[in-house]
Amino acid sequence: VKLESIDLDSLLVNYVSHLIYLFDTENFLVSSSDIAIVESNTINAQLYGDFYDERKHGYGVEVKAVSYHMLEINPGPPSKIVVLLDL
Repeated sequence: VKLESIDLDSLLVNYVSHLIYLFDTENFLVSSSDIAIVESNTINAQLYGDFYDERKHGYGVEVKAVSYHMLEINPGPPSKIVVLLDL
């Protein structure tokens, strides 16, 4: 996955939104990823995971969207990211 944006806040929202999109369109659940941020406006990520199977993964609350409300990125040290998800 390669995503670009104008700043880190938008980049984070676009990345999480892309993960939601993958689940909504392909039933793909991301379990981990290798992420590289290039020049503070591009994410290169290798995603790992599985396709959703209710018998295997169970059922829970579905994430609908990511919010800019209270979004916080602090590169640290220590690093801190706060992101709110709309359920």
